Amino acid sequence: MATLLWNGPATTDTWNSLNSQEYVPNKFSLYPTKTSGLIYTTTNTLSNHEIAVYNSLGQLVKSSNTNSSIDISRQSKGLYFISISRNNFSQTFKIIKQ
Repeated sequence: MATLLWNGPATTDTWNSLNSQEYVPNKFSLYPTKTSGLIYTTTNTLSNHEIAVYNSLGQLVKSSNTNSSIDISRQSKGLYFISISRNNFSQTFKIIKQ
């Protein structure tokens, strides 16, 4: 069809990039976003993931290799950034410690 419209060669998907049946993105979620202690994480796979907690200055204050939750009850009140990573994929969330 492409050759009929623009009189050029037909195109092919040489890398099979349009076939997305094999690609399953890593997807993380985190709750609650306002907490006084525990933060729960979920993912689309059952494997463990690395959780890193950073304060508003960007300093690492806590880390854990888990698949469910992390406790920040000993941290002071304020804004924190939670980075969840696994297999070269990372996602960052903001939370408020009350």
